[in-house]
Amino acid sequence: MSDPAKVLLTGTVAFLVVALFVAVLHHAYGA
Repeated sequence: MSDPAKVLLTGTVAFLVVALFVAVLHHAYGA
């Protein structure tokens, strides 16, 4: 019972969180 919309939303949120985390680390170590 997996809702495609929920799966897509979860994947998008997870991607945004990872992207934000990588951006913060890159900014922290790049400065």
